[in-house]
Amino acid sequence: MIDRRDGHHYSEQLLVEKETAKGGLKHLSAVMRQQPEQAQQYDRQMVYAQVVHYRNRIANAKAAGKKRNTDYDDELRRLRLLGFAAERTAIRRLMDNGYITTGMATKLSADVSYTENAANLADVDDAS
Repeated sequence: MIDRRDGHHYSEQLLVEKETAKGGLKHLSAVMRQQPEQAQQYDRQMVYAQVVHYRNRIANAKAAGKKRNTDYDDELRRLRLLGFAAERTAIRRLMDNGYITTGMATKLSADVSYTENAANLADVDDAS
């Protein structure tokens, strides 16, 4: 399987990998079922090896898709944390330099905390 995680066609590639393997399994199963007299001429171990090969392709395509989603979600969480930290730092600097009052800084910090909590709750909802 070609690894193109950075390309925009990656999910389509995984779908093609999975679907071609499924098609191979279906065809192999149909041949073995519909032509039992011819099926006996095939080496059972070779047929089994081909079935295992197709199943592994399906499993690998599924795992690669999940891995990419996990990596993306982890990076998104990391960037959100950095964003909230930057907002808090900016609020602190504005207050320290006299551009906003302590009360305004408290309100802005509370807004950042509410937004952060909402984002965390959305992540929990998406995970379940």
